[in-house]
Amino acid sequence: MTQNIYQQLGLKQVINACGKMTILGVSSVRAGGDAGHRARGILFRGD
Repeated sequence: MTQNIYQQLGLKQVINACGKMTILGVSSVRAGGDAGHRARGILFRGD
């Protein structure tokens, strides 16, 4: 079995459950709120 990059570096994979941070570690609440406000009335599924 091939190791992934995390295993090769000896790092433990974790789940970021913060929910309010982007991959760069900055808050995305304002952008998400603005997008939600503009999209009101439109049904969409967010995964």
